Amino acid sequence: MQSASFLQLNANWIGKASKINDFPEESPETNRVKNRASSHQTLILSHEYLFQKPRAVSTISKKLEQYFQEIIIIGYSRRQSEHIKSSFNQWIFRSRERLLESYNCLEEHGINPTLFTSLERYLIAGALTDFRSTRQLSGDLILNWHKRYSRLDELIKNTNATIKCGVIPIPKAASPNSLVKDFHLKADLQPINSRKNQQEIQANPQFNQTLVEAVSNFQLLNEIKLVEPHKKNKELAAISQALTTKSKNKTTFETQLECYIDSFFWNSNKKFCEKYDLPTASFEPREILTKSIIRHLVKTEQIKRQHDPEILIETYQAMNAELAQACMKLIESKT
Repeated sequence: MQSASFLQLNANWIGKASKINDFPEESPETNRVKNRASSHQTLILSHEYLFQKPRAVSTISKKLEQYFQEIIIIGYSRRQSEHIKSSFNQWIFRSRERLLESYNCLEEHGINPTLFTSLERYLIAGALTDFRSTRQLSGDLILNWHKRYSRLDELIKNTNATIKCGVIPIPKAASPNSLVKDFHLKADLQPINSRKNQQEIQANPQFNQTLVEAVSNFQLLNEIKLVEPHKKNKELAAISQALTTKSKNKTTFETQLECYIDSFFWNSNKKFCEKYDLPTASFEPREILTKSIIRHLVKTEQIKRQHDPEILIETYQAMNAELAQACMKLIESKT
């Protein structure tokens, strides 16, 4: 029977380890890692922030060599279009600085930002800046999966660590087609028996799009912070639950923006898939779009909305009505 332990790392500790290329001294987190490593045959360390800090991954690998003969670095990637949208809907919509950056970017390129939603502005600004504006809140540029893993490869070349990559969502035709089982296979661990009727979550939870748009507008129009990127998650989740529309149909324009994002990274993704034996179908654009084409499509959409403003007006009216209903639900639940 394997003696295994799982440890969710502290993000601040990861940041410090990356800066000093060592475990921070006299740190409770350092002690936790060392204690778990010395008392278990298998130790699983996890945190999304690790991908942003490859030096921290390299440092951890080197420091843990004294405890383990084999170290496996496992990472899962998905379409950049999905990653960018997820990042916005989780964190960016609460950052006034980043919302203003997208807004100003559109203005600088002669595009009227008021004709587009906050998410659309973020995606358009990304396309105009070759996705420098869609960096992480930390400032790290991580979207080129091939480049990032190549950098990590370079940093761990003198360790006993190996890299194994996967894709999410797990392809239905894959074997195993379960994220948990796939991870255990890559980690050379014995498979675990999942609880009955337990559903696997392959993506981080996101807040209701109506709420995201409302918060974005407040943050953009007011210098007073309504909510900070990493705070009040429970409150936002409660409001999201009270909102009636759980998901909205994707517009043709949003699909076009997604196609351009995936087109931009397609050549790099093909190299990434070849190197780690991944299915290219997980990253292949639904349609190849060039930068000149997406610029044209943005201009066309702007003209369309200028001549038919009811499109946006009706969208916001529906959002306002939905928010009013959610407010009443929350009030009634408290009373």
